Amino acid sequence: MVVDNADDEELMLGSTKPGETNPERQALKAYLPISNSGAILLTTRTRRVATIIAEYDDHVLDIGPMSNDEAMNLVQRRLGPKFKIADDASQLVRQLDHMPLAISQAAAYIRERAPLVTIAEYVRRAQHDPQEQLRLLCLHLHDPRRDQSATNAILLTWHVSFSHINEWHHAAGILLGLMSILNREQIPLDILESSYAAIDQCKADRFEDSIAVLRSFDLVAFAEDEASLRMHRLVQLSTRHWLQIHELLEQSVHAIIHSLNLSFPRIHVLARLYRDVLSLWQRLLPHVEETLDIAPPAEYVGVDGDVFFATFVFFLFTGRIDKAAETQQKIWQAYVQMKGTHDRATLRQAARLGECLRFQGKCSEAEILLRDVCRQGKVSSYHNESWYWTATRNLGATLSNLGKHDEAVEVLSSLLQVVTQAVGGEDDAVLDIMDELSTVYLRQGRYDQAIAQLKRVVGTSAASNGLRDPSTLHWQRSLGSTLMQAGRLVEAESVLRPALDMHRGVVGDVQWDCLLCIEWLACVLASQGQFEEATLLFEEAERGYEAIQGSASPGAARCRGFASRVRSCLNEQALFRPIIMAWKRMVLMVVVVVLLLLLLLLRLMRLLASR
Repeated sequence: MVVDNADDEELMLGSTKPGETNPERQALKAYLPISNSGAILLTTRTRRVATIIAEYDDHVLDIGPMSNDEAMNLVQRRLGPKFKIADDASQLVRQLDHMPLAISQAAAYIRERAPLVTIAEYVRRAQHDPQEQLRLLCLHLHDPRRDQSATNAILLTWHVSFSHINEWHHAAGILLGLMSILNREQIPLDILESSYAAIDQCKADRFEDSIAVLRSFDLVAFAEDEASLRMHRLVQLSTRHWLQIHELLEQSVHAIIHSLNLSFPRIHVLARLYRDVLSLWQRLLPHVEETLDIAPPAEYVGVDGDVFFATFVFFLFTGRIDKAAETQQKIWQAYVQMKGTHDRATLRQAARLGECLRFQGKCSEAEILLRDVCRQGKVSSYHNESWYWTATRNLGATLSNLGKHDEAVEVLSSLLQVVTQAVGGEDDAVLDIMDELSTVYLRQGRYDQAIAQLKRVVGTSAASNGLRDPSTLHWQRSLGSTLMQAGRLVEAESVLRPALDMHRGVVGDVQWDCLLCIEWLACVLASQGQFEEATLLFEEAERGYEAIQGSASPGAARCRGFASRVRSCLNEQALFRPIIMAWKRMVLMVVVVVLLLLLLLLRLMRLLASR
């Protein structure tokens, strides 16, 4: 006896809802014969049905995904002998998670449209356009081996299961929707649980039950660490599609963003980048990035949108400028859509984007954007607000990057007067402008003016904020690097050494400014011929950059290269040291002999003079 597609728990086992048991309506389980002769083969996507109906646990057989060889053979059979299976087919089966129905559907689509559509073209479309992949996997294509009354579209096939879960296990349906918003690998249970509790219809005490339901349908599974969950990519795609159709997507996205916003560290904590903060970011960042791609504009502008700004700051502080610019571009576009181009908040976001473009080296684009921000800010009477001052300072820095140094000095000097009158000469905003002005002087070769400006900045900050304040240490590091570029190495070392000691005592060795301080001090020591200590410092800075950005980061690569060159100098010094010592001994012997000869000659002259 074959019982196929036994997925409906109510039909197979009876009603699971309290108070809805109908004694006149028996579950199908009651009609399944119990006999020692013959066998019953039952197929189901619901583990609960299988475990209840099967007499023994070992009678339940899990049918997992196909192996790679099985999937490749299926592609070949579905396409026919005319198609040559190559690397493209391997990419196709990986993209479809080795699922037979998805593979059959894709092969039917390719076969019907060949030669216009190849395997490679199908893979390309699905990879680069999620909406196109949705369309492809929702197509109903003829398959003579399947029941013609059932859909052959894999995503729509899953929709049947989702609707069933949502109807009979509503809380589990909500949990599945929340999971589909996050990155499908290593889905954190704590984020899920807090998001789950944030939705009114859910009860936190049903969280574990909901996970059990989803696992019974084989839609999710525990990851290897057993502290997080994972789901197939196609299940995630299909769930999002189902949520969108039933107008539930925005609700799930909002709950996830709210939970992420509560979980992420605040901006002032990010500025120090402690090791434990870094580990938290590494765990949660993939889920924020996934949410970034599907969040509606209103989520960027709301209070919970702080998590997106925090993501931008994290990318900026860790040197991942391209990712920072990409994130800020999305934030700015959302503000334009929700608040308009000339709104104060929109202009503030545009100014941040302009700063990112400058850091990316796209100074021409940054100049256009920042000029527009400053012009609109002035027209709208925002010129006395701190964000406007920052935008103008960034405009001056951008002009300097483009080689327009005189205009940059004019912009920054005018801004310095305005801000000094508004907040006084000791405010950090004034010191930031003076710091930027010193950079322009340095690029013009006006070293004395740049150094004098930075000494004023450091002295003012030390008096106002204290020597151990992160801002004071930042400007002290800037002063040390400027002294080095001016060739005043001894003075640079005397500034950078105490700055580094205080950096380590205040914020640890992972903070960005601390790493820059280590790197500049190493450069100063290498220039002075102190190769051993310089090598150790370059290696320390390299490890720090790797902790923040990874081994392939620009900072790590730069320090790795410096360390290699300094080691070469150290090896050359060691190679020639015996020769140098021999020359020194020879020169010393020559000097001694010359002195003895001079003494002898002097004595002879005295003897001759006495006669």
